[in-house]
Amino acid sequence: MQKRFIECFSYVHGRKEAKEMLNELNSLKSSKSFPFIFDSNKDDAWLILGTVTEEDWDRLNLESDFMRV
Repeated sequence: MQKRFIECFSYVHGRKEAKEMLNELNSLKSSKSFPFIFDSNKDDAWLILGTVTEEDWDRLNLESDFMRV
């Protein structure tokens, strides 16, 4: 059976906050999901990107903070 992945993103204000969120997400996700990454724009908003399994999407309740691509 093929795993379904969900691509998702969220914006976080502040580099420190984004880095903390990134570290937490990467420590909680399963090994089947890809590592979360982040990038900045010109403002103080940081884009966090992820590709996770449906199981991680549900288990980590990412729907509350992330948008699906």
